[in-house]
Amino acid sequence: MLRGGLSRFRSIANGSTALQSLGPCFHQLNQVAGVRSKAEPVSKKNADYIEPGLPELDARNRCESGKKIAAKLRKDGRIPAILFALPGNTSKLIHVDRVQLMKKLKEHGLHGFLARPLKLTIKMKKAGDESYRVLPRLVHERNYSAEDYIENVTFMFAPRNRTLRVPVPIKVIGRDVAPGCKRGGFPLMIRRVLELKCPADKIPPFVELDVSGMDIKDKIFPEQMVLPPGTEYFKQLARNPICKMATAKGA
Repeated sequence: MLRGGLSRFRSIANGSTALQSLGPCFHQLNQVAGVRSKAEPVSKKNADYIEPGLPELDARNRCESGKKIAAKLRKDGRIPAILFALPGNTSKLIHVDRVQLMKKLKEHGLHGFLARPLKLTIKMKKAGDESYRVLPRLVHERNYSAEDYIENVTFMFAPRNRTLRVPVPIKVIGRDVAPGCKRGGFPLMIRRVLELKCPADKIPPFVELDVSGMDIKDKIFPEQMVLPPGTEYFKQLARNPICKMATAKGA
C-alpha cells in the first residue's frame, strides 16, 4: 500500500477543468516544483536529449477533461495526467496506463517515484510519437477499502539543464553496527525526505543517512548530512533533528 497520499493537492491535476482555463493551476504547480512561471528558455538540443537507460512510461493525449471523462478513463484502466512546464510554459492533457504506473510506484515507493526522471512517450495515432524527459511531481491518491486508488498524476518537463526542487527520500544505512541498535534501540525518522535543489540530470534517487555511530539518544541534524554532489538544500532547514536513536517505550 502506498503511504503519504497527496490528497492535499486535490483538484490541481484532476483533469476537471478545461485546458484553456488551467493557467492559475500551472502557476501553482510551478511554485510547488520550484520553477519560475517564466522559466528560462530550454535549447532544442537540451529539450530533445533523453539519456539512454531512463525508466519508460507510455501515455496518450486526451482532448477532453471533466469528472465524467476522468471517471471513464479510470474505468478503462487509464489514469488522467498532466504534463506541464513545456517550452513556452505550455502543457498537455494526457492519460497513462494504470498497471504500468502502479508497477513503478510499488517498485520505488511514492517518495522514490517522485525523485526519478522518466522517459514519457506520448503515443500518436497518426503523427510520430513524442518523447519527453519528465519528473513526476504529484500523485493524487485516495484509499478505498483494501486498494489504493490513483485519481491522477502530474508530470513536469525536466530537461537536463533545468534546476529543480525535488523531494528526495532518505535511506538509512549502518543499522547493523550502530551501538544504539545493539542496545535495543532503533533510528526514529523525524524526516523521511529532504527537499533539494539540483539540476535535472543530477537528481539522486536517495540521500544516505549513516547511523552506524549513533548510540541511544543521539541525534543527527541537517548540517551533519552529506548531500550528493551538485545538490543543496532548497531552503535552510530549521535546526531540528532528522533522526534520533530511540528506545521502545518502557525498555
